[in-house]
Amino acid sequence: MMITQAINILLVDDDPQDRRLVEMILAKSYAPGQYHVQTAGTISETVQFLNQDAFNVVLLDLNLPDSKGIETVEKVCDVNSHIAIVVLTGLDDEEIGIAAIQKGASDYLVKGKYLANLLVRTIRYSLERMRMKDELRKHREHLEHLVNERTADLQSVNEQLRDEIEERKQIEQELLVAKAEAESANEAKTEFLANMSHELRTPLHCILSFASFGIKKYKNVEPEKLLDYFSRIKNSGKVLLTLLNDLLDLAKLESSKISFRFELTDLHELIQSAIEEFDTLLSERGLRLKYERPDFEEKIALDVVKMQQVLRNLLNNAVKFSPNGGLVEVETRQMENAVGLSVRDQGPGIPPNELEAVFDKFVQSSKTKTGAGGTGLGLAICREIIIGHEGRIWAENRPEGGAEFIIEIPWSINRYREKDREYEPSLAGAACGFVMKE
Repeated sequence: MMITQAINILLVDDDPQDRRLVEMILAKSYAPGQYHVQTAGTISETVQFLNQDAFNVVLLDLNLPDSKGIETVEKVCDVNSHIAIVVLTGLDDEEIGIAAIQKGASDYLVKGKYLANLLVRTIRYSLERMRMKDELRKHREHLEHLVNERTADLQSVNEQLRDEIEERKQIEQELLVAKAEAESANEAKTEFLANMSHELRTPLHCILSFASFGIKKYKNVEPEKLLDYFSRIKNSGKVLLTLLNDLLDLAKLESSKISFRFELTDLHELIQSAIEEFDTLLSERGLRLKYERPDFEEKIALDVVKMQQVLRNLLNNAVKFSPNGGLVEVETRQMENAVGLSVRDQGPGIPPNELEAVFDKFVQSSKTKTGAGGTGLGLAICREIIIGHEGRIWAENRPEGGAEFIIEIPWSINRYREKDREYEPSLAGAACGFVMKE
């Protein structure tokens, strides 16, 4: 490849005669005007020139006043590692030449009679080698850049694949959870329907049976016997009505179609009234009921009818699941921001993993759903009613055995105390304030 552009040469030699010889050789070459020569006598001058101007070639004597041997090549390379360096040595020592090339020189020449014949060619070959070396370096850097880009792309694709795999795993897990929940809900509903069928069939069968007895025997049966038939029919009708009312209440609570009528209420009187309803049943079972009047007189705004329903349900469960001769406890307490109420029994308790589930629709504790009856709706209704009071209800197991149901209703509800006003939750089932209705 022909080099036609100007070639800037830095000639480094402390011997003036050697410098003139090189200049004369270049001046007599076939392209004398192509070479522009700058001279330096020390390595310090050399470094200064290299930092100031752009040179294509350095013709370098190894032995200078301030630098000796191969160290001279190293100092030039430290300033510019991409420049062509041709070492000029007075010794015909091949080892020194090879060592210079290993340290970064492009070639070396021995000063003497052959210098005139080899100098120009060596300069041109060194420039071409440096050009090819520079192209190879650029090509290598380009390849490295492409490899890095491709590696980054592959890493990005791998990350995307990992994210997609994680996302699919999460979706699969969510689907499994949803499937399990759906199966659980379906099992609960199936169990509820079976239980509900049994609960409805029993009073209906009783009603039909005693009605048939009355029709067949009304002419001959004693009045006392006939009265017993009617009493049994009435009681069975009450049971049936209670079941249907539970279903209707839950449907209304969940569909936001039920309103709450709050009024200032003496909590003690409300609890005492509910307890009195269970006097007969408590006596029949030999159960004791412990309740002490609360030590606060302040009334609280409640929907009396719905809170009576909650108390009846909790007391009924406590009586139902307590052993004969056991103890049922009712306790109230005043807290800074709420009124608390607890109902405790000495029954079998609730499995820890079911303490929350017992408040779901159609669900009964696995320890109590056999032998004690019930439809699994009572606690679900209680929870909806307490939420309507901006409160909360939960269950715990007592260390000494039995279950405890705890209610907390905030005092903040007492803001709505204006007499003979009706208050309705602005969103059914959510503790989010009230809408006042005249």
